[in-house]
Amino acid sequence: MNRWNTRDQWPQNCRGAVAAVTTRGISLPKRVAEALAVLDRIEATAPIEPSPTVIRDAIVAGADETVITRLLLIDLTHSRYRGEWSQARVDAAGIALAVLRDSADEILPKLREQAQDCIEKLTAVANLGGARLEDLVKAGRTDDARQLAGVDVVAAEADALYEIRDFFAGGAHTLAVNSVDVSRWSDYELAQHHVRGTSPAARYLAGIRAGVPLWFPTPTEARKAAQILADKFSATASAVAATRRGQGSYAAFL
Repeated sequence: MNRWNTRDQWPQNCRGAVAAVTTRGISLPKRVAEALAVLDRIEATAPIEPSPTVIRDAIVAGADETVITRLLLIDLTHSRYRGEWSQARVDAAGIALAVLRDSADEILPKLREQAQDCIEKLTAVANLGGARLEDLVKAGRTDDARQLAGVDVVAAEADALYEIRDFFAGGAHTLAVNSVDVSRWSDYELAQHHVRGTSPAARYLAGIRAGVPLWFPTPTEARKAAQILADKFSATASAVAATRRGQGSYAAFL
C-alpha cells in the first residue's frame, strides 16, 4: 500500500513532506502555506477531554441549572465532536498534501539543483579510485579527504532527495513501466549488473565507477525514459518469440 495515500496517515505525512522541503531551504508556494494554515488552525483547537467528575463537582459547588445543563451537553457530545474534529484534521491534511504535490513544478527544479550537487560529489569520490582516507590525509589532499569522509552523508542526502521527488510522483512505484525503472540510473541494464553494495554510498559509488549514468529526472522524464526502454524490451522479446516459433515450425516440417 502506498503510504502517502493512507488516509489516517495524512496529517503525519503532510508534516513530514513539508519538513522535508523546508529544511532544505525551499520556500513553500503561497497556496501550500494557506492550506497548511487551515491545518494549523484545526490542530490548535483540539477538543479538550472533559473531566469525568466535572458535573458532580459543579453540583457540589452549587452551580445553577444552566451551568449543569451546559456541562451535561459537553459531556454527551464530546465523543462525536472529537470524532468530527479528527476527520476534519485528516481532510485538511489531505488537501495540504494534494496542494503540495500540485506545486511540483515549482519545487522540483530546486530539489534537482541539490541532487545534482550530490551527484557531483559522489562522482568526485568515485573518481578517487578507491583511495583510503588516511593515504589522502598523508598526501595532503585535504579536499579529497574531506569529500571521502563525508560520502555517507552525501549518499544519504541523495537518497532523501530521490524520496522527496518520489512523493511528488505519488510514490516510487509510479515511475516504473513494466518493472523498468530509470528514475535514478538512466541505463537500466547497466544498473542491474553493476549497482551493488550494502550501503547507499557503496551502491552509488559502484554504479558511477561502472559508468552507469546517475541522474535526477522529473517524474514525467523518468516515466518517458522508462516507457521507451520498456517498449524496446517488449519489441525484442516479441521478435525472439517469433523467431523461435519459426524455427519450431521449420523443425516440424523436416
